[in-house]
Amino acid sequence: MLLHPMVLAIRRRRAAQGEPRTQALALGPARSLPQPRSQSHPHAQTLGPSRQQLQARTQGPARPQPQTQAQGLGPARTQPLAQAPGPAHLQAAAQALALGPARPQPRARARARQQAQARVYQPHQTFEGLSDRVCIQRYRLTADAMYHLCDLLRGSLGASQNTNFALSVPDKVSTALAILASGSFQRFAAQTTGVGQSTASRVLGQFLEALIPHTPDYITFPTDPSTQGQTMRDFLEIANIPQVLGAVDGTYVNIKKPAQDSHTFVNRHRTYAMNMMVVSSARLEFTDVLARFPGSSHDSSVWSQSALLRRFRRGEFTPGWLLGDHSYPLQPWLLTPLAHPEGDAELQYNHAHKRTSHTTWDSSARGVGCG
Repeated sequence: MLLHPMVLAIRRRRAAQGEPRTQALALGPARSLPQPRSQSHPHAQTLGPSRQQLQARTQGPARPQPQTQAQGLGPARTQPLAQAPGPAHLQAAAQALALGPARPQPRARARARQQAQARVYQPHQTFEGLSDRVCIQRYRLTADAMYHLCDLLRGSLGASQNTNFALSVPDKVSTALAILASGSFQRFAAQTTGVGQSTASRVLGQFLEALIPHTPDYITFPTDPSTQGQTMRDFLEIANIPQVLGAVDGTYVNIKKPAQDSHTFVNRHRTYAMNMMVVSSARLEFTDVLARFPGSSHDSSVWSQSALLRRFRRGEFTPGWLLGDHSYPLQPWLLTPLAHPEGDAELQYNHAHKRTSHTTWDSSARGVGCG
């Protein structure tokens, strides 16, 4: 059996010191590691290379220390890490754990990601080029009415010159009207115009903020004698009921569940909504709108708290009255159907009341997009 040169050297050393061979064989090689030997040790050539020399041969030439200071990473560590015994990959791992992971550079990473993935903009779909039938189907307005609306709101909805791929005024008007006309959530209504949900929400807010100041120019109750006379003649042509200034009714506008007092917004259809009072003319035009009461409010309760009722009580519209259904009380300025008609005259009154009022109520409900 061939013995390792180191074992042979240990045996020769112990034999030279007078140690019995049997004791050396019984004890075997020494358990403790020998101390590092210098080149001047008398037995250096005999015992072979030391542990430090073997490590130097295994690791190869010394590697340069990595830079620990970079721009924006703070001061560098001045204390060098002690070399731990073991292979080179273990020392590199210890060095990495001591220094910690490299800090990411979010700006550079985001810039590289933007360069790799170019933004794709979907084409916007507007009412321009559509027929009146399609415009009414999608937006509840004719093409001429939407062009007029664009001209009216151009000063408030004009795109900024510093914005890339900004929406034009027809884009914003089409997006807002698509949401209002459908009565659905913004995400699904915005798909018809090619914009995202966040953009549709922002555009809807801008559109309403620009449109509300113009409300008194378009929704106004007839006050002067000439306008009142024309309104009465229009209603008279429907079913021969005289001195009618409008038809009043309530309609629901569906909303999301409110965060507070949500039970007060549940209507008779078991949905969350607002109860909106609408007064319309014989030409299907809104002349008065009140939309600040929750869905659980009764139509008569909304009417009793309206400003239009206070104006009737002050005598601003005498002679003249409104038409309402059974939900409203019978008043000198509000005509309702007879609950139990008797005779031909009362039956004819109920029939004329139904023809006149339901024509405007149904059209108003369809115009609002609610039930």
